[in-house]
Amino acid sequence: MKRLIVPSVLILVGMAFCVAAEELEAVTLRFSQVTEVEGGSSEVLPYADPYVEPEFSSIKVEKVSLIDSSDIKSAYAFADAVMGPTVGLDFTELGAKKFAEVTKRSIGKRLAIIIDGKVISAPNIKDQITGGKAVISGKFSMDDADALARKINAGLPKTQL
Repeated sequence: MKRLIVPSVLILVGMAFCVAAEELEAVTLRFSQVTEVEGGSSEVLPYADPYVEPEFSSIKVEKVSLIDSSDIKSAYAFADAVMGPTVGLDFTELGAKKFAEVTKRSIGKRLAIIIDGKVISAPNIKDQITGGKAVISGKFSMDDADALARKINAGLPKTQL
């Protein structure tokens, strides 16, 4: 009987490992300025929000990345009482400084949050954001927020985790 149980346990553990590895496929993350300028410095990307009207299903952004994965220390999911399921971002020391400067220069403008080549959010920046933290909210479930946080973490440089 023991000989049958041990291989079954090993198979289940192996299957669980494969599922976990698949779920942690890293994403590319960047923040870029939304623009109206046509030309070589901008690109049109799909807007991934399924609730956006079809005529707004793409958005023009600067190709230059203002913030990227190297500026993020960690990502985590949490339930916000107002915004619902949310992904929190903690920036590195340098990333916090860059994000504060970017949001200061972007007051009154839109800043696109781009994951795997799709804009998931493009909020209007109303104030400079300091303190080294930011949030990504949207119309997703807690499981979606948790999966996104794990994928962002999987894409971070290993020295930051």
